[in-house]
Amino acid sequence: MNKAGFSLIELVMVIIILGIAIPTSIYVLGALTERSVEAEAMTVATNLAQRLIEEIRSKRFDENDPPEWTPYNLLGQDDGEDPGNKLTFDDVDDFDGWSQNPIPDFDKFNSEVCIFYVRGTDLDAEASFVEGEASYTGYKRVEVVISVADGGSVSLATLVGGY
Repeated sequence: MNKAGFSLIELVMVIIILGIAIPTSIYVLGALTERSVEAEAMTVATNLAQRLIEEIRSKRFDENDPPEWTPYNLLGQDDGEDPGNKLTFDDVDDFDGWSQNPIPDFDKFNSEVCIFYVRGTDLDAEASFVEGEASYTGYKRVEVVISVADGGSVSLATLVGGY
């Protein structure tokens, strides 16, 4: 007599194979989803950094006229400027040391800004100053770091010239 159906051995083999394949598939899908979320967060962070750099670049280079730029040790907010309100900033170096934690409408993102004069021969290096010498280069480096609360960060930098 020829009966159609599965034997007990075939049924056990299917259960073992599915028992291995399903958890592995779930792990792989979870890892892919996590990487996708991280990539999206880095894209948002990059866009926020670019937006902040453009906002900083839209300000004038310095409150003072050349060659009497703001001294390197006085970069940052001036009198009458509210450190908590960047809308009161009127020149590039007012953003030095400024941060937002968190960025409004982006609860998982924080921003930090660092601005310094650079050497004329090495635009990546902070200029060193000798007391009493007018060694300002007319270039300020703007560095913006956007960090994500879950980990990771994006750092962008640009130069702003005073000429």
